[in-house]
Amino acid sequence: MAALETIRTKFGIGASLIIAFGLLLFLVNPSDIIQTVQSASSKYDVGKINGKSVSYQDFEQEVKQFSDIREMITGQSSSSEQAQKQTREMAWNNLVDRYLVVPTIENAGLRVGKQEQIDMFIGEEISPVLLSMGIFNDKDGNFSVDAVRDFLENVSDDETGRGMLLRNYLQNAVRSNRFNEKYMSLFGAASYVNSLETKNAMQENNT
Repeated sequence: MAALETIRTKFGIGASLIIAFGLLLFLVNPSDIIQTVQSASSKYDVGKINGKSVSYQDFEQEVKQFSDIREMITGQSSSSEQAQKQTREMAWNNLVDRYLVVPTIENAGLRVGKQEQIDMFIGEEISPVLLSMGIFNDKDGNFSVDAVRDFLENVSDDETGRGMLLRNYLQNAVRSNRFNEKYMSLFGAASYVNSLETKNAMQENNT
């Protein structure tokens, strides 16, 4: 104690705090401190995807974005309990795609090229994501490539930023859908049923 008093007198309270902290580390296992800090921070996580923790704040921000997107697409706010539930599911599924599904498919060697993405918006292979939304249909209810092109060309003029939010959502959704299509096609092409399996299946069906 006398030594601490001497140090405090000569070097001030800052040095005393440093030494006191060092003594605390000597008495307490550092791994216990780290575990306590991690445990405290994990209380604010809503889940973990592919080893990555998703904080409550990040998830709520994702939900807010999807709520705005839903309102732009449907013209309805996510005010009802059912709508809020669907919005939260959309937000979570988007995080799963971002952190697990798409990286897994990319690691398998599959890619979605830039020209391919353009074709899915205004080319010969329009994405089913765009076809199913209905926001780019003409007055007769048919999908209009001109409507998509007009949206993409003028989205930067939207001062509210909602247009850019919708564009980014569409790009990610179209790309993610294409990844899933390619992955399922890869599995389909690799699937093979031999004659013995076919015979056994027929016997089981007839029993």
